[in-house]
Amino acid sequence: MKEFFIRLTHDVFVISLVTFIVYFFADVIKPGLVTNYINLNMLLLFVIASGIGAVLTPLEARCPKVPVALPSAGRPLTGLTSSEHELQ
Repeated sequence: MKEFFIRLTHDVFVISLVTFIVYFFADVIKPGLVTNYINLNMLLLFVIASGIGAVLTPLEARCPKVPVALPSAGRPLTGLTSSEHELQ
């Protein structure tokens, strides 16, 4: 349940930030399109508050570690030419 709220906090921040950026540029392109209906300052305060909440969550819960498979010592790395492989 704790992981759910941590993930929710991060997702709310990302969604509110993207919403603020889209609304801001829409209002810059056509003044009054957004600000006639909502106050962008209140949305910005919500973005900042959710951003603080996202930063204060543990990093391990937001970005789980993914195991990486490394090539064995005897096998050449893919994508390298033979001369580059000889240098290793």
